[in-house]
Amino acid sequence: YGIESGNDAIRREALKGSFTKEKIKEVIKMTQDNDICVIGNYMFGFWEDNRDTMQETLDLALKLNCEYVNFYCLTAFPDTPFYNELIERGIDVPTCWSQYAQVSSNFKPLPTKYLTGKEVLALQYLHPEKGAINTGDYCTTQDIANLSPPYVLPAEIFVKNIGEGWSLLAPTRL
Repeated sequence: YGIESGNDAIRREALKGSFTKEKIKEVIKMTQDNDICVIGNYMFGFWEDNRDTMQETLDLALKLNCEYVNFYCLTAFPDTPFYNELIERGIDVPTCWSQYAQVSSNFKPLPTKYLTGKEVLALQYLHPEKGAINTGDYCTTQDIANLSPPYVLPAEIFVKNIGEGWSLLAPTRL
């Protein structure tokens, strides 16, 4: 499911209609109650995203307890309304295709109104038990400051504190 954000206003901005958190919870529960595994897809970096709205997204992801999850940085592709809005705002957008892929060593994360692109990328590395963004358990402020192209956190930072019951690679229920 393309849940995208834990914040209703951000989700409306993303043209997902009026799906509220309550409706999303209802649909996920119905799906799981029918023994169907759920993949929850979430995005960080909508223009109005900030630390609080990104925390809401994490909180919803934990509450929904989908069997699989994907967390992505929002990407603005050429000639889309979002891309054009960023150009009008003077935002430095990707200039080659390798800068669009989050797994690329050349990835260029987009900023929000409140966060740099580096912060958006780094804030995806969230602590699943504490539910807090940037607690220092996954990445520290210094880790963020040290990021430079390619914007990929070293594996030892990403995996050093994955707690029991949380896996980005295998299905699990918290």
